[in-house]
Amino acid sequence: MNHPSETNQYKPESELGTATDQWRCLNKVGGTAALITVALIIMAIIAHMVWTPPGWAPGAAIEWFTRFQASWLLGLLGLDLLIVISLVLGIPLYLALYFALRQSGHSAMVIATAIALIGTVLHLTSNTAFEMLFLSQGYTAAVTEAQRAMFLAAGEAALASYYGTAFHVGYILGYVAKIIIGAVMLRSVVFGKVTGWMGILVGITGLAFYLPTIGLIFSIVSVLLIAVWYVMVARGLFRIV
Repeated sequence: MNHPSETNQYKPESELGTATDQWRCLNKVGGTAALITVALIIMAIIAHMVWTPPGWAPGAAIEWFTRFQASWLLGLLGLDLLIVISLVLGIPLYLALYFALRQSGHSAMVIATAIALIGTVLHLTSNTAFEMLFLSQGYTAAVTEAQRAMFLAAGEAALASYYGTAFHVGYILGYVAKIIIGAVMLRSVVFGKVTGWMGILVGITGLAFYLPTIGLIFSIVSVLLIAVWYVMVARGLFRIV
């Protein structure tokens, strides 16, 4: 006769609602985080359209300092403050997806969750929004040309590190994780094939950012697809609450 814990461990996914009662709170938090992220994505798109941020080319630090001097909030929004918040919200979301999908592909979800969390940390550490805010304040307060040149050089370095190695590794890991999660969803009763294929599509379009000439277009499309996918993911997580 099997021990009750052993029996529960192998419940079919059709009984997922019963098998994951202890994770109901996490599912609620994960689903809510997904919907808040959708709202943040929409707000970020509107902010970038209404208040177009300066470019990222070498020499743009002075333009960012000017933006921060005009409005510290617009400066932070231009440097993806809302995306930073959404990355933090992604932590409970990925954990909720792991527990919701572990029966459909335990090993794959372990890998996907691990690289997603690593990618999140790298992406967060690459963001230099607040560093640029403080440097702009220092530039404004500087009284000599030498001091201004020092802060300007530091600003250029901060911008360069924003899209440096940590950003690109975190970016790639995040989209690879989405492809793996989408593939596991294809075998999931709760999320289904449409949600799974959407996750895979999100990952592919995101990685297409590295294609020459048209990569940026794919990157923008991937952000829009993430918003759609997160709504579908939230619906699935709330379904098993």
